[in-house]
Amino acid sequence: MLCKFKLYIYALFSCLTFSSVAFGASDPDLEGMPLLSMESTKPSEPVASDTLIKLGWKTGVRQMRDKQDVLGSLKTSADAKLGAHASAHWDGELRYQKTSTPSWQDFIHEAAITWRSTHWDLKVGQQRLPWGVMDFTSPSNRQSAQDLSQGVSPSLATLNRGAPAVMVRGTWGGAFAEGFYRPFTTATLLPDEGSPWGQFSPIIRLLPEAKPYAQDERYRGIGGRIGFRLGALGMRLGSYSGYDQWRINDHQALASKPSPLRYHSIDFDVSLGSWVLKGDLAWGEARRYQLNPIGLIESFDDQWLASAIGLDYQWQDFSLVLEGARIEWDQEIESLTKALDSRSTASMAIQQSFLKSDLDIHVIAQYGLDEGDWIKILKLNYKLIDHILFEGGVVDLEGPVDSLAGLYADQDYYYLEIQLAY
Repeated sequence: MLCKFKLYIYALFSCLTFSSVAFGASDPDLEGMPLLSMESTKPSEPVASDTLIKLGWKTGVRQMRDKQDVLGSLKTSADAKLGAHASAHWDGELRYQKTSTPSWQDFIHEAAITWRSTHWDLKVGQQRLPWGVMDFTSPSNRQSAQDLSQGVSPSLATLNRGAPAVMVRGTWGGAFAEGFYRPFTTATLLPDEGSPWGQFSPIIRLLPEAKPYAQDERYRGIGGRIGFRLGALGMRLGSYSGYDQWRINDHQALASKPSPLRYHSIDFDVSLGSWVLKGDLAWGEARRYQLNPIGLIESFDDQWLASAIGLDYQWQDFSLVLEGARIEWDQEIESLTKALDSRSTASMAIQQSFLKSDLDIHVIAQYGLDEGDWIKILKLNYKLIDHILFEGGVVDLEGPVDSLAGLYADQDYYYLEIQLAY
């Protein structure tokens, strides 16, 4: 039996997300923020040399109460110059997972060509387009499909899925404007049925997973943002019209189609010395599905409002992240996935570095405001040499049976990983 550790930390943090073992996303508009994740999924930067290739291997074991989950990930990334104004970027991954039976999955996160001029960038191909300022889930990022395939990760960070798109971005001093077009919708990736996390709802197994929805013009999406940075203040306004790639809903799965989604967003960050205040607000309309009294699926359009507020602090080798998030719908519906669809949270993360930053200790806690459930994480990172990193820790989940953490109360685990990067 796994002995639960009791770290009761009452704090503010972002929405719980499921993520892969790969670490989470950062916001390309926020440089120098005290992120908890060790990798970035922001758009690629200009290539300094003609060709740059990176390789990384990560393997580990999650020991649960009655089973063992073995995970592996081989990552490749490459950047190459294509003349004076163009470059190519590749980011791919091959994953291995073994609980009862082994499985392999390959992913192309990004495979795109970028053309750059003095003020304009044009990027075409498979790419991630993260929006928002929160260290984890941002309300304004609802246009991005998520990778939820490997359960509750030790970082609680969100990994955005790549999707085919055309993106244009213009910059003028501290201001920018950008727009993108997606030819079809990419589905959020769910846990594999044989995974310890695959029992969330038998019904959502009907939702398309690792492949896009049908390439039909009804599933196209278009979005854009404008923003500026003026001294310590940065602000961005966005708008999206397309289909909801983030929300998982059991009745939506039965309908076997993505939900139309239209929304607007605004996010900001203010640097105050060692502190950064940040906020994120999104509102709009989405198609929802429910069962009528005779058991047939019916759809209706519903208004929603999502908000998040956060505070980051960094001093020498210590960092603190506080974030709170809430989502509200005009109409309440019963859904097997309600805990994921309408979760509001208050959470906290602390990181302290030692031994000239070779050793990092992380404490993460998240509390479900409506369900009263907890996710508590204690982990350590140790850099043995420049290319070898060890990570280990404990993930504890508890709460009422109808809460998100309560559904997985038997899935809490301790783990050990080794990472190699070149």
